[in-house]
Amino acid sequence: MLSCVHSNLDHVDYLCVNLRDEDEEELKAMNIDGRYALAFPFTQNHSLTFTILDGETPLAMFGTIPARNNEARIWMLCTNEFQNNYREICRHARDFIELLQSSYSTIYNVVPANNKRTIRFLRFCGFQFGEKININDVDFIKFFRCNSFYNNVNNKESRPVMH
Repeated sequence: MLSCVHSNLDHVDYLCVNLRDEDEEELKAMNIDGRYALAFPFTQNHSLTFTILDGETPLAMFGTIPARNNEARIWMLCTNEFQNNYREICRHARDFIELLQSSYSTIYNVVPANNKRTIRFLRFCGFQFGEKININDVDFIKFFRCNSFYNNVNNKESRPVMH
């Protein structure tokens, strides 16, 4: 049975040696160690971090890290077993996105342009996609989600584009 709990460092220890290949490749492209990526949110004030558990086994960690201008970086790192529970996770994903976004005007991050599975999941969760960014010779796409309660013309991501 799946559950979602606040993350702890035991979850970091398990996940950092059991990350799925896509996440390992993404971290490698950004020159970031898995353990560092998973533990970093614990060092940031006001970050939120959750773990999806299957029984006592972590499947994924996700959360937000505050950024500038009432924005936050959203992130998720998973094990290969995440996919075995994909449908059940999707049933609750939007609710958790709403929770994570409730205090921010925009949540955002980047995803490797070739990671179609994650892009499909992000689209399902209501994210939009912006510019391509090259990081260490790997193409990434910026994704973002604007909070309608904070949506205004001063928010660059939600500003209408005149053609």
